[in-house]
Amino acid sequence: MWGCGGVGVSLLIDGGNSRAGDFSAGVCGAVPSREDGARLVGRNWILLAANAIGLAVAYGPLVVPFFVRLWSLPQYQYFPFVIGAFVWLLIRNSRGGERAEPAKARFSKIVPIACLGGAWVLLALAYLIPSPWLAVVSAILAIAAGLHKLAQQRRVHYVWGLWLMLWLIVPLPLNRDQQLITGLQRLSSRLSSAFLDAVGVEHLMEGNTLALPGKQFFVDEACSGIVSVLSIIACAVIYGIWRDRRAAHVLILALCGIGWATLMNVGRITTIAVVYDWLAIDWSAGASHETLGLVFFALVFLALVCTDLFLVGFLAPIEPTLREVVGTPLPFGRKWMQWWDWLFTPAPRDAVLDEAAPIAGIARRLRPMALGWGALAAFVAWPALMLATGSLGWGGDRSVAVVPQQMVDRALACQQSTLPAQIQRLSFAKFSPVQRERNDILGNFSRTYEYRDADGMLYIVSCDFPYQGGWHELTVCYRGIGWDLQDRRVVHEEANANGHAWTDMEAEFSKLDGNQGFLTACAFDDNGQPLDLPAYTLWEDVWRRVTSGGNASQIAFQVQVWAVAPQSISDEQRATARELLRQARERFYRAIVNPGVKNT
Repeated sequence: MWGCGGVGVSLLIDGGNSRAGDFSAGVCGAVPSREDGARLVGRNWILLAANAIGLAVAYGPLVVPFFVRLWSLPQYQYFPFVIGAFVWLLIRNSRGGERAEPAKARFSKIVPIACLGGAWVLLALAYLIPSPWLAVVSAILAIAAGLHKLAQQRRVHYVWGLWLMLWLIVPLPLNRDQQLITGLQRLSSRLSSAFLDAVGVEHLMEGNTLALPGKQFFVDEACSGIVSVLSIIACAVIYGIWRDRRAAHVLILALCGIGWATLMNVGRITTIAVVYDWLAIDWSAGASHETLGLVFFALVFLALVCTDLFLVGFLAPIEPTLREVVGTPLPFGRKWMQWWDWLFTPAPRDAVLDEAAPIAGIARRLRPMALGWGALAAFVAWPALMLATGSLGWGGDRSVAVVPQQMVDRALACQQSTLPAQIQRLSFAKFSPVQRERNDILGNFSRTYEYRDADGMLYIVSCDFPYQGGWHELTVCYRGIGWDLQDRRVVHEEANANGHAWTDMEAEFSKLDGNQGFLTACAFDDNGQPLDLPAYTLWEDVWRRVTSGGNASQIAFQVQVWAVAPQSISDEQRATARELLRQARERFYRAIVNPGVKNT
């Protein structure tokens, strides 16, 4: 990955003109033997190593933490396959030894300059913010510059399709990935419920919660990992590029992959429920769950192959068939036919020549790399300066968090006595300590307290922890268990006596049976600072995505109050919930952050 960027940096300064005689001899002249190519590689290994090390220094402090963070998200754990497929397909598609056709001078100069200039600007911004997301986008642009120069010197089949494939490792902006997963999650739940009704399995589906007699299953994002909908899309794109399909063909195949992924999750949910109901065997966790997921993934891949073969026939070029069958031009719609053929006719693959040609060609192109030291130094200088002055603090600190075990232990020590038996007109009813799976969407641990007023209305106070990456959006969880979100707002409070300016999230919910819910919540991080909660406006979504959330290294402790009423919730009941949140968070804060301060 770094090597392609290095070629782009080095060849930009050379411009394909310096040392022209030496360069053109390796490209236009006779193809050297494998031994000659190996000797050339040996003489220029220092230049190759310098480019690789330089770009590793330039991008490593931000790109490495980006991939570490990406691996912690189960739905993006396919990204190593994308990188591996890019390298493999680039080697395969560049095995032709022919020189590329000369490009227009203006275009051939503008593309690498624009890509490399944009890459440098984005890299500088990435270190200023800092933003691992921007650093990866910068690296992809630098690779575009390298691929452009490579394609000018030798034929690389489908080079820009290969480059576009790299964008699969970049999370979608504006939280569209989460919206896609949540929407497909709800669709999978509804379709699964219909299938279970058809086979006679007694169940209740509320949102994404599947309730069977004696067991509840939550259709969470755990229908993810290597068999997530995003990995199916990546698989469809890689397969389409491997088969040299046109961009429009690959796009249609990826859209079909979304449908197949939805059916895969429906089949998996239905199978787990049927096996549990009929055989009393739980396949919802452990090795059986993973094996079941891989089986369905294999079936989906076969479905993608069949879909691709269908599209080959369905999207076949029209004009060659008409010439063969009819023998006369089409009397009308000729322009549309030409557009159709342009969109879906695959480009002819160049003949594969001598296997020694790639080695010799790459070796001879290493010589002009010496003239790219200035551009390479520009990439390396910025991160090197920030690392030397200590102003960077190593970007990984912003992407990889270390759970503060002492604070977690204090939170685990919270018992019934942490909150009082009486808060205003509310009386304590029940305390429940809860432990879930480490990666559970509802949090690893919870300390839950139930209060009731004189009318019997239930108020649930909960402290949930630890959430890596800062604020965990609770409305997603409540929608997942069957509540419909009616309104969400963020309330900024004035600083209290301790100097803390809390930000509260409030949300209104309803159900088809008429029940109403009111949620108010806040959070503080592992430094004892209240979190500034997102309002999810357009500009804020863009900024948080660019800065990778800005708080990716934070460990959040969240406090929430959930109130439920059979018909409607009055303003007085909302005010009671808000006061309950204020008192509960102060006590949890003291117990977790300042254990030496006694509750009053």
